[in-house]
Amino acid sequence: HSHFADLLYLSDGRSARASSFDRSGGNVDAVPVGPGQTVTLAEIPGAGCIRHIYFTTTAAQWQLRDLMLRMYWDGEESPSVEVPFGDFFGLGHERGRFFHNALISVNPGGAGITGTYGFNAYFPMPFSDGARLTLSNDGPSPVGAVWYHINYETFDSLEDGVGRFHAQWRRENLTTAVGDKPGVTLHEGINLDGKENYVILDAKGHGNLAGYFLNIDNVSGDWYGEGDDMI
Repeated sequence: HSHFADLLYLSDGRSARASSFDRSGGNVDAVPVGPGQTVTLAEIPGAGCIRHIYFTTTAAQWQLRDLMLRMYWDGEESPSVEVPFGDFFGLGHERGRFFHNALISVNPGGAGITGTYGFNAYFPMPFSDGARLTLSNDGPSPVGAVWYHINYETFDSLEDGVGRFHAQWRRENLTTAVGDKPGVTLHEGINLDGKENYVILDAKGHGNLAGYFLNIDNVSGDWYGEGDDMI
C-alpha cells in the first residue's frame, strides 16, 4: 500500500505550522531553554492533527535526557506524552546515532550537537479541543538553541473513533538479575511467570500499539543474556 495512496482525495483540513521562526522578521529562528525553564512549542485551539515534528538543537549528547518533551490533548492537565527528548526519538542513554523507521528518523544535519542530528517524528497526533506541546530543561546547564517545526492540520471537528497519541518513558536501573549467579547465562533456566521480566507496556482500554524503543546498557560487559517477549 503506497504512502501516497490518499493524495487523490480532497480534504477539508487546513495546513498550518508552529515553529521557532524569528517573530521580529530576523534570522534568529531558534529558542534557548535555560535550566529549569519550560518553553511552549505550540498551543493549538480547536480540532486537528499533528502530522510531522522536526527538531535540531545545540544541546550536548548528555543533555538528550535533560530535555523533557510533553504533549497535552483536549485541555488535559496530565500529559499524554512525557518522554525525555532523546528517548522519544529512540536515542537511549544519551547517545546519538543515525537511523530511521516508518515513523521516526534521526538524520545527519543540524547545528552543534556532536554529529549534528535532525530529529523527525511522523506519528499522527489528533485532538478535538486543543493541543499544547512543551519542552523543559530539567538539567543544570542551558541549551543555547532549539530549532523546531510542528506541522499540523486543523478541522472543523474531529471524526468519531479517533484515538489519542500517548508515549511514556521508564527505566530499570540497575536491572534486576535473575538467578543466584548474576552475570552468568542460565542455559537451563525456566521462566513461566515472568515475575522478573522488564515491563514494556501495561495498559488497559481500547487502542493500537504504535511501537516501542528498548535500549539496554550492558554495564557488566559480555553478552547480556537472551530474553523472550511474554505478552
